[in-house]
Amino acid sequence: MDQGEGLNTLGKKLAATRRRLTLLAMGRAGWPAFVFAAVFLAIALAGVFDRLSSFLAAAILPVLILAGLGLLWMSWRRYQPPTEADVIRALDRQSELRPVSSLTDRPADASAAPASLWRAHRARLMAEIGNLRLPCLGAEWAALDPYRLRYVLPVGVIALALIAGPAAPGRILRALSPDLGALAGADKMVVEAWVTPPEYTGRAPIFLQAGMKEVRVPAGSEVTLRTQAPSAPKLILRGDKRKTLRFAKTPEGAFEAR
Repeated sequence: MDQGEGLNTLGKKLAATRRRLTLLAMGRAGWPAFVFAAVFLAIALAGVFDRLSSFLAAAILPVLILAGLGLLWMSWRRYQPPTEADVIRALDRQSELRPVSSLTDRPADASAAPASLWRAHRARLMAEIGNLRLPCLGAEWAALDPYRLRYVLPVGVIALALIAGPAAPGRILRALSPDLGALAGADKMVVEAWVTPPEYTGRAPIFLQAGMKEVRVPAGSEVTLRTQAPSAPKLILRGDKRKTLRFAKTPEGAFEAR
């Protein structure tokens, strides 16, 4: 192998080795965050958060956010990119000649005889560089992940996503956006709703119940919502235009919106 070809081969091996060492460094730094994210997705896809009470789901969310941010911050602090010495060492340890680092050596005597010996030595180093393989880093990964969770967790998450089918995105979204109003007791609010037809009809108010699919009322009827709550809730109407109404307090201490 001539010197030009050898240096080109060495450059490619150094770059590939750096990529492998960088991936290992990222794994070491971000391992807790990776496991945390994978376990969260698995639990969400399995529908566990949907089975929790509104209060418990809302109370868990801040804990999950703080834990996730803490693990990301810890990962950032722990990450140490591989140095040039690390890359060279990973290749050199395959040969007693240490061919990569030895290329920077220079002969002490520049006379003709030692120079010829030095050229032969460099030729041997170049040949040895051609025999070097990219480090597999299997021992390092085994020490970091003895149970191969880097494979098991992604496969488990994908399997749960396939089992959940079309419900998968909704489960993740609900896990990340629970009803935070439950922390203030919103999950225990009871809302009464009725429709009051116009006076000219002479009809009594129609009380709305859960499960009613269609309710036919005369034009001009008025819908009233009443609830007991610690503070005035908001009524958000979604249609062609979004409209927000605040409940007004009644003399009885309840809140009403019309």
